[in-house]
Amino acid sequence: MTHQEIERKMVLSLYGELDAEGNRAFEAHLAGCDLCREEFARLSRLHRLLSHARPAEPSAPLLDDARRNLRAVLRYERTQQSVWQRLRGRVAG
Repeated sequence: MTHQEIERKMVLSLYGELDAEGNRAFEAHLAGCDLCREEFARLSRLHRLLSHARPAEPSAPLLDDARRNLRAVLRYERTQQSVWQRLRGRVAG
């Protein structure tokens, strides 16, 4: 098993997504590889910290700005679409 495969299995292990065989192979590798064992310990600590973190609530001004920007982009996209539709009509006609 390559270290790249082990890195992928670290994340799967944290979420309980390894099957029994995959988990045995993963645990066997960790037992013999200090580097991966240390990395998995760091990743596990980070995972625990993040699982207890509350999502940030955006401020009202930030939401207002985001909505305003979204409306502007949607208006622009509709304008561009109409231009292409007009050009297509002229070329086809």
